[in-house]
Amino acid sequence: MENSLKNSVNNGLTKISYVCSLSLLFVLSFGNQLFAQSDGPSIDNFKNNMSANAKQLEQDRHDEIMSYVYMAFGFAVVIAIAWSTTVMARKRNKRELEEKQRYILKQQELKKHHNHGHAGHAAHGHGIKARR
Repeated sequence: MENSLKNSVNNGLTKISYVCSLSLLFVLSFGNQLFAQSDGPSIDNFKNNMSANAKQLEQDRHDEIMSYVYMAFGFAVVIAIAWSTTVMARKRNKRELEEKQRYILKQQELKKHHNHGHAGHAAHGHGIKARR
């Protein structure tokens, strides 16, 4: 019985030492990771990151300004197209109105000429109609 008690104690101590060594290994590994992270980024990495951030910020500002420029340019193009279309429409309407006025004046002249010449034709017997 003494032998089994000795084996039992030895097995227990072996298991405890195994668990303790694993725990110690875990704690040391965790501590190593913690110390490695506490150093943080190096100064060179920090400077490179700041430089990259500054360049990106400048690029974003440039893009924003250019978007406003393009927006203004597009608006100016739309206004120019609308203005030129309006001017062309006014010219076309004015030309059509002038043609209509010429046509009306021409018709009035033809009526005057036709009526004036009609009296001379009546004297020659062209304007008289016979009753039946």
